[in-house]
Amino acid sequence: MERHKDPKFNQLLSSWDVKAEAPTGFEREVWQRIAARAESPALTFTGALDFLVNRLIRPQIAATVVLFVVFSAATLGLRQASIGTERKEARVAQSYLNSIDPVTHKDAFLNQ
Repeated sequence: MERHKDPKFNQLLSSWDVKAEAPTGFEREVWQRIAARAESPALTFTGALDFLVNRLIRPQIAATVVLFVVFSAATLGLRQASIGTERKEARVAQSYLNSIDPVTHKDAFLNQ
């Protein structure tokens, strides 16, 4: 630990004696809380929900969860849209080929 440049201040700090006492019943209360947690039942739905809500109260975590959900929803939506577009483009291409030469492409038309 770095010492201060003032010798009087250093002497005052070294002479300081902290006499802190725990409040009455502190140790008993600590052991009671430990015992209560050890005896608590298995995690239930309401307990899990309370845990989740208590964690989401913090703005950093809530913002992270919201951003994750929005990003995931956007990604899934874009993926579904591209799948639908690919199917529609394939049907349009097949219809075009059938309109040009229906005899050659009749098997592909029947397989739609």
